[in-house]
Amino acid sequence: MTEKAARVMADGLARMGQIQRADVELYALGIEVILSSGVTAAAVMILGILLGNRKGAVAFLLCFMHIRNYSGGYHASTRVRCFLTSIGCYLASWLMVVCMTAWPEGIRLAAVALSLMAAAGIFYWRAPVENKNKRLPKDWKQRNRSRTFWSLGFWVAVAGILAAADRCLSEQIAAVILIIAVLLLNVRRDDHEKI
Repeated sequence: MTEKAARVMADGLARMGQIQRADVELYALGIEVILSSGVTAAAVMILGILLGNRKGAVAFLLCFMHIRNYSGGYHASTRVRCFLTSIGCYLASWLMVVCMTAWPEGIRLAAVALSLMAAAGIFYWRAPVENKNKRLPKDWKQRNRSRTFWSLGFWVAVAGILAAADRCLSEQIAAVILIIAVLLLNVRRDDHEKI
């Protein structure tokens, strides 16, 4: 659906003289990425509202998009699979937080700390990950590795600061970081090239 809409928009831009006819495919791809990202974000927000987790949905989207932009990892082969994977990741992070609310405070803190340490180890071992659906130019790999750790550090700090004010939001961020780490592992070894 987003592919057809993007093509119509790009053709319209070419007819209006805003872009060259030769650039229609490139613009259609860019528009499609924007549209599909918007649809995914809207679906996560709707789910967040339905689940009573608006702030958690916003935290998921910001953290997930920010870290994944640099860390790479699993990329679905189609837009529909990407959409379903993103929704699945949000639901998994929400379910992790729901389950943790039943645990005693000390166990919750230990679980968050252990999951963040495990995730940091996976990030150190694997990030950035490229795969056949999203290749990185060689000069971007080292840059993305550095930016992955800056963004990871930022979100761990945010989770730490929020721990005193909103424990569930802090746990949501920790869950998202762990899920991203799992996505880094979910790339076949022959698709992953170490820096």
